[in-house]
Amino acid sequence: MTEINRNEIKIGILFSLTGTTGITERGQYQASLLAIRQINEQGGVDGKFLLPIVEDIASDPYWAAKKAEKLINIDKVAAIVGLYTSSCRKSVIPVLEQYDSLLLYPTQYEGEEQHRNIFYCGPLPNQQLLHFIPWIINNLGKSIYLIGSDYIYPRETNRHIRHLIQFHKGKIAGENYVKLGRQEFSNYLNEIKEANPDVIFSTLVGDSAIAFYQQHHHHGLKQPIASAITAETEIASIQAPYAAGHYSSFPYFSSIQSERNQAFVAAYRRTYGSENISSAMENAYNSLFLLTEALRRTKTASIDELRRVLPGLAFDAPQGKIVVDKINQHLWLNSRIGQVNEKGQFTIVWESDQPIAPVPFFKNVTIAASENKPEVESQEEIRINQELLEKHMKDFSEYRILQDISGHIPESLFVLLDGSIVFLNPSAEALLASKREAVLQVLREISSGNRDDSASVLRKEISGDLFEVSVKKSPPYVYLYFKQQGKNNFHFISKDKSRLLTRDLIGSDEKFMHAVSLTRFASRTNANVLILGESGTGKELFARAIHNESMRMNKPFIALNCAAIPRDLINAELFGYMEGAFTGAKKGGSPGKFEFANGGTLFLDEIGDMPLELQATLLRVLQEKEVTRVGGHKSIPVDVRIIAATNKNITQEIAYNGSFRSDLYFRLNVFTIELIPLRERAGDIPELAGHFIKEMSLSTGLPFKHIAAEALELLYRHSWPGNVRELNNVIERAYYLAENSSYITKEHLPQYIVQVDRVEEIKQISNERERNFYIQALVKRKGNISNTAKDLGISRTTLYRKLKEYNIKVGR
Repeated sequence: MTEINRNEIKIGILFSLTGTTGITERGQYQASLLAIRQINEQGGVDGKFLLPIVEDIASDPYWAAKKAEKLINIDKVAAIVGLYTSSCRKSVIPVLEQYDSLLLYPTQYEGEEQHRNIFYCGPLPNQQLLHFIPWIINNLGKSIYLIGSDYIYPRETNRHIRHLIQFHKGKIAGENYVKLGRQEFSNYLNEIKEANPDVIFSTLVGDSAIAFYQQHHHHGLKQPIASAITAETEIASIQAPYAAGHYSSFPYFSSIQSERNQAFVAAYRRTYGSENISSAMENAYNSLFLLTEALRRTKTASIDELRRVLPGLAFDAPQGKIVVDKINQHLWLNSRIGQVNEKGQFTIVWESDQPIAPVPFFKNVTIAASENKPEVESQEEIRINQELLEKHMKDFSEYRILQDISGHIPESLFVLLDGSIVFLNPSAEALLASKREAVLQVLREISSGNRDDSASVLRKEISGDLFEVSVKKSPPYVYLYFKQQGKNNFHFISKDKSRLLTRDLIGSDEKFMHAVSLTRFASRTNANVLILGESGTGKELFARAIHNESMRMNKPFIALNCAAIPRDLINAELFGYMEGAFTGAKKGGSPGKFEFANGGTLFLDEIGDMPLELQATLLRVLQEKEVTRVGGHKSIPVDVRIIAATNKNITQEIAYNGSFRSDLYFRLNVFTIELIPLRERAGDIPELAGHFIKEMSLSTGLPFKHIAAEALELLYRHSWPGNVRELNNVIERAYYLAENSSYITKEHLPQYIVQVDRVEEIKQISNERERNFYIQALVKRKGNISNTAKDLGISRTTLYRKLKEYNIKVGR
């Protein structure tokens, strides 16, 4: 985040002042400086002046990226306004992502992009071409020859033009692309003469455009040139005699007869002595005013704050009123067609009567809409004009078919391509309209992730509602299915476990959600389940969720902690006993846990501590599905599903200590779910802590409390050896200590958490010594785990944990 300084706010101005596109971009640079001067004369941003930091990228994508990084990382600009070619824009995107910075891109471009770090302030193909191409065909002729510079924008623009020409019953007379900066066009002009089209459509830029227009005149070609690039700055360099009679389409021409535009032109003339103002220059000018208004509405230059306030902003621009779309980070702009006159200015021959909605994905339309004008900062989202698209886009019928089919899917479906939305079903449209910012943030997080999994399941809270998000990758597309799980007001799982479901298991970490997904799958089977995880990770909660979503949900769920029952009683606890079976046995005997759980689920916690001799009996019960009470002889049939859990490494207990039967392990280990410790999913700490606070608030009747940032940072840094159970205890203690305060601060946390820095320092000093100590102990006892643990006076479990902690491997 870039803080706004006391007296100034730095703004990066990034254009080509030299190079092949310098002729166009110098005008954008000048318009940007004019805007900054006017903004500062009006008081800047609450008395703080804008300070332009200017860099020349010399029409080179490499330098665009390098200079952008300098502006962000060294100059610490609040945002960047600049760039012209799409290749330069795309080269800068990785830099914007790395530093999470904002670019206002003031140039017309090909569309097919919606990046979280860019607001697009120039026109899209639909805003320039949807009216221009049919106007050309109706007024100039149906046969069109395409020629352009060889880079992204001309090729993509011509792709749209081909669709529109075909739709309006025109034809392509030819198509060619030339290297940027090429200035010799004799061969191409001879080819055009031979093709004899009605119109030449040019997407040439910079010096190439100037040379082509002039040589077109010298070769005596009569066909008019139409362009969505050639504007007043290029016309001035081409010179009026060579440019007169040709056509262009832009949101803005300097010849607009309005009071606002005349004031803009006059200010530019006073400053630079010229009236050659292009649409790209006006885009840059508008960008600075929109950015300034956003800065006025936030206390910092935080990119998240700017993203929040920019959508919906309006500006009375020289072209007329413009609006930042509330969904796609592009602008609602006007559309005009102009013809170059003898003075080198454009005579406007057609103009729209209102701003036109931006459609960045011109072919793959994403959001349906009405014909209403944008309502600035209204509660209702600005919508795309669907009827206009149906009229002009032949491929739109494919979209309608997809939308109709996907409308039967209960989930909200989003389809992403290169991080941009290319399709939504009706349910997704409604979700995006109601929870725009939260949904887009989730999409950004997922699209920027580095996981290569073809499918995964995540859980996200979106504006108070809990959603399960299924992510399926089918390159180059990513399909995301949002399924609402309900309000994020979980059952009080520590108090009412009988109703707990997988949706109530709190967390959003990918590994945690993988465990939840396995849990849900396990509930649909009748197989035995083994849950592995450290103490306090919630093994019993997962076991209850499996039971509550299984076919046995209406039958008993019986839990037994194998480590808490004396060795001489655990047999009777599990299998029951007959009267007189042992001293103290109840009259009439008693059924065991297996009989109580008949038809349902038996949860055997800490099964790694079950005595070895009892494991054989348990194995027989699992195989034969019948029990015999202690002191009895009659077999009792039982139908019980076993869910076992342990915090031990069972495979090591089998391999090294012989304390667990391998045949029982394989009988139990039909379906394994491994729970990760809290330290490996620290991102879930705020969600878990918030749940515990909500639980405390509702159970005590006291107000909800928030966690101060400093306290939350300490919670993040703690290693949580007791996992979620420890976090619960810490939050409960802090909640009571906070008393009437609305915040839990670091003063309310235990000292062992607050003094984490000192503890970590001590640990760092002693870790190497302790590691060497255990290595020497093992060497002395020839790697025997049991003897080493016995001589050191610790349990095997503790020794295993230490070996794992210090990455000590014991050979067999």
